[in-house]
Amino acid sequence: MKKYVLISVLSVFGLTSVHAQYNDDVELGRFNHLSAGAGIGTTFFSLEAAAPISRIVSVRVGADVMPNITTHPELDLGFSQGVKDVFQEWIPKFLPNKRIPDKIHFDGKYKYASGHLLFDVYPFKKSSFHVTAGAYVGNKEIINMNTAGDQILLEAIYAFNHWDVPKDLGLGKVGVKFGNYILEPDKDGIIKTSVEVNAFRPYIGIGFGRAVPTKHRFACNVDLGIQFWGKPKVFLEGDNGKSQLEKYDNLDPKGSKTLKTLSETTFWPTLNVKCVYRIF
Repeated sequence: MKKYVLISVLSVFGLTSVHAQYNDDVELGRFNHLSAGAGIGTTFFSLEAAAPISRIVSVRVGADVMPNITTHPELDLGFSQGVKDVFQEWIPKFLPNKRIPDKIHFDGKYKYASGHLLFDVYPFKKSSFHVTAGAYVGNKEIINMNTAGDQILLEAIYAFNHWDVPKDLGLGKVGVKFGNYILEPDKDGIIKTSVEVNAFRPYIGIGFGRAVPTKHRFACNVDLGIQFWGKPKVFLEGDNGKSQLEKYDNLDPKGSKTLKTLSETTFWPTLNVKCVYRIF
């Protein structure tokens, strides 16, 4: 009989312990709890710390980083202001096989690293739905690319662009088409280009899940929003240093859609999935 009583008592304490572990609905106050989290998404890998400011507002501070991602795009030649016919007649004379290649080869790298400060507002007491506002601060340069070969052709293009005949005829430039931009080679037959955005990027979004879990120590969160990083700027390193390029409105729209989009979009869509743990 005593054995059964002891087992019953232990069972009650065990159930109570489990109940306390999984229903510890903590009270949120000004910085009275702290959580840490890690996630993955369109900001790549994220680490984050969070604390409540009040029952309905939490603050998050974190860092986001992308591993090195290289790309090897092939871009078309670009022509402006009626120069194409003259170029195609003149340039093959200076090429080994007397033929103009269809594509120019590049080596490129995508870059992304940022820190963020975000504020979550939970408008509904019994829901983890939240509205988020804040900002990301990151590197300005998001893409850089250099030509990989094709030097003889690019040197010929440089010579053509500095030849008196096209200038006398009022013709435009020849280069490599990058979205709505034309990249001209330098005197060494090399093209170095980059795309930059604003370092400071306001953010607004929505999500589900609490930055500081209340019912459990572990929780998973989802956030969806937009970083506004401004109008991208395309730069070219030439004989006179680095300069910003102007867009051409009459270029053939064909080409790399990814690079064209990144050179024109004013925002970055942000989707993150995180696992968080309440430390205390």
